[in-house]
Amino acid sequence: MFPIEREKEILRIIDCEGKASVETLAELTGASEMTIRRDLERMDKRGIIIRTHGGAVRRDYLDEAPFINRDAQMRTEKSAVAKRASGMISEGAVIFADSSTTVMRVVPFLTDKNVTVITNGLMTAAECGKYSVRAICSGGALNGLSYTLTGIEAVKCAQRYRADMFLFSCKGIDGYGIYESTAEVCAVKEAMAASAAKNILLADYSKINVAGKVRLDISPDIFITDGDPAGCAVTGTEVIRI
Repeated sequence: MFPIEREKEILRIIDCEGKASVETLAELTGASEMTIRRDLERMDKRGIIIRTHGGAVRRDYLDEAPFINRDAQMRTEKSAVAKRASGMISEGAVIFADSSTTVMRVVPFLTDKNVTVITNGLMTAAECGKYSVRAICSGGALNGLSYTLTGIEAVKCAQRYRADMFLFSCKGIDGYGIYESTAEVCAVKEAMAASAAKNILLADYSKINVAGKVRLDISPDIFITDGDPAGCAVTGTEVIRI
């Protein structure tokens, strides 16, 4: 395999998995581990990937905080916002749900509503299984830190269905807009929003007046929060402050 072909293969593997070890890349490309290390060093210097101890990660991979870290934060506040949102869900509804830990907390309140949850979050889907809530999980490339599925398969899944509502959270919201960590995450959320009759943003007070890296092109119909939304870009949005 020529160096340029090997580099393309390394990029393909890292893009699909989010990360890869030197050992794995050597095995899959047929190159020596020393050669792979040189390749990764060169690719890191060019800004293509991020070199890590023992391997490399996709550049946007570290932008998604580990799920376990996010799940441990603001638990009481997230649950309160989630409970308020669950009261808006009617019997038999079809719901798009993002991979956020806030939206995941809606699931325990859905056990008696005969709903269908369509999600790109593996942990949200697992929570549905735990509470016997019907779930459909999108395809896509997995971010193993956040358990989020993105990419064309996830977008196509969102376009295939029509939902009564889309429940989503965000990295932050300020006077200029709503933010997410990566364009890939935004693409899936925007596709879900376009295929839903109503879009409901769930965000605790820690997200307010916090800017992010990528602006999310969604105008929520309803914004549920326990914080003060003054100054946030929610013109024309019904704000429910709990």
